[in-house]
Amino acid sequence: MSKAVAEKIKHGQALGVIEVNEALRAAATDAARLYWKAQVADEFMEQVETCRGDKAFPLNWLPVDQLARYGFVASPKDSHWVMTTGVTAHIDRDWGPTLVWVLVNDGMYFKQGRERIVHKAGEWYIFNDAALHEVDALKTSPAEAVYLGWAVRLKDL
Repeated sequence: MSKAVAEKIKHGQALGVIEVNEALRAAATDAARLYWKAQVADEFMEQVETCRGDKAFPLNWLPVDQLARYGFVASPKDSHWVMTTGVTAHIDRDWGPTLVWVLVNDGMYFKQGRERIVHKAGEWYIFNDAALHEVDALKTSPAEAVYLGWAVRLKDL
């Protein structure tokens, strides 16, 4: 499928919801709290943390058909946890198109372009890490706000 035929997406816009089961929700919430504590101890030196973990994360939840409609296929070998307590506008240039499945969001927004979007746990979206983007707290976010998701590199079909 060529990019001309693929459906257009608005980067950061929620494209669907994938249920986060209780076990995963609990593990993600625990990871978010540990990350917050580590950030406090390190005086918030690291703006974004990514890690693969010690075992493979199953990707059977990927919305394969929807990704194909947008002209993408997932690269399962290229995936990791991504978490932040806030990161200023930046460009990564690591993967380009990236799917993020939000597992914990304490009221922080994602922004790529003009619109700030506050995702709920379970929502997934696509953004371009080679373009300016940021994640930060709203004035109404709790003091200990954390944004945690699973990121998967996307490739053109």
